[in-house]
Amino acid sequence: MATVMTAANKKFTLVIDAGHGGHDAGAVGAITREKAINLNVALAFGRLVEQNCSDVKVVYTRKTDVFVPLHTRADIANRNKADLFISIHTNALPKGHISRGMETYTLGMHRAADNLAVAKRENEVILYEKDYKQRYQGFDPNSSESYIMFEFIQDHNMAQSVELAKFIQRRTCATAGRLNKGVKQAGFLVLRETSMPSCLVELGFISTRDEEQFLHSTNGVNQMAQGIYQAFLDYKRKYAPGASVPYKPEPQQEVSIPTVVPSQQQEEVKESKREKRRREKAEREAAEQAAAEKAAAEKAAAEKAAEEQAAAEKAAAEQASAIQLQPQGGQIGKVQQSVEINSSAGSAIVQPVPQQPEAKVQPAPEKPSTVTENKVQAPVFKVQIVVTSTKQGSKSPHLKGETDVDYYVEGGLYKYTKGASTNYNEILRLRKQLVDKFPQCFIIAFKNGEKMDVREAIREFQKKK
Repeated sequence: MATVMTAANKKFTLVIDAGHGGHDAGAVGAITREKAINLNVALAFGRLVEQNCSDVKVVYTRKTDVFVPLHTRADIANRNKADLFISIHTNALPKGHISRGMETYTLGMHRAADNLAVAKRENEVILYEKDYKQRYQGFDPNSSESYIMFEFIQDHNMAQSVELAKFIQRRTCATAGRLNKGVKQAGFLVLRETSMPSCLVELGFISTRDEEQFLHSTNGVNQMAQGIYQAFLDYKRKYAPGASVPYKPEPQQEVSIPTVVPSQQQEEVKESKREKRRREKAEREAAEQAAAEKAAAEKAAAEKAAEEQAAAEKAAAEQASAIQLQPQGGQIGKVQQSVEINSSAGSAIVQPVPQQPEAKVQPAPEKPSTVTENKVQAPVFKVQIVVTSTKQGSKSPHLKGETDVDYYVEGGLYKYTKGASTNYNEILRLRKQLVDKFPQCFIIAFKNGEKMDVREAIREFQKKK
């Protein structure tokens, strides 16, 4: 009977680990840092347990903003013979990526690339420890090969750890209205070093603005803590050690929480609706981000192409200006290729190019005859006036009222031109007429329908003058 009474009166020991701390800030957001969010939620969760569960001993790995090595956190749990270890963290993604939701990890195989990435980021904290190579036996947190060892770890606490993680996901996502990203497995060093059921909670994404604001708020901290606390009660009812004495039954640990938690069916329906709304919002934001990145890439490509063309045009113009170009019987031709109307045309991208010196020329023939680019052997010169990422309609404001324009596609961009003549002098004069509307327009050349180096085209024109 004495043995039974001792077992029944043994306190359940819970170790709460607030990830990072001190000079290890963890992930950094726009308004706060991971170490602060982790500590706030850990302390709020611990206070709920201390206030309502007299038979539970709560141990914290840190209660202030101090740095605690990973192995010390595990030592604290092992030394106190903890029954449960819960490590609290906040997730993050690289700049430009958006994700939302809460996920809970247990120690195990990490075949998914996302799981491995999270484990690597959280394990990098050992780099702050001077003797980490000796203490962790050569473990490199950034090497995928170092994680092979986790394939061979046999965790006899795995079943209870997974059950705890499920409780945390279900309770906290429902209480705090978080997107449920599920229970996962990965190779976290802080879990590997502990000898009791354990899990690591990623509260949300500090890199996503609305999630960071929620986790930084007092209301957000309290809701997350209440959810984890309810999950702890679920776990304790199922797995708490000790024997019940017939004449002194174990008290139930029901606690009044300010936030009313609906039934499981209602939770699931509301959670499903919230997940759908958040998923749709995330998809819209991802699409907008992708469109912005595409536009930026197209603009960069256009600017690069403009720089290369500007350099070639400048050299050609300098060469042409040094020679007295005589008039010849060259004939100007119009390329009558139609431009489709596209009311959803994108913004124009104007290519920068330096002003060209005008060569000394004589008037061109008044009635030029038509030439066909596919048959003529001489180079055909044109004035490139504007570049866009999408095809423009004939009434597009980017064309500024110009008609009889042509275009060609290069590098995924639509490049619009005006005029077409084998006489370089005529196109040079045309460019002077257009420069008021299109200050950065420049001359290009084609031969047999293929774009060619404008300098070579000018040399051919000079030989045939």
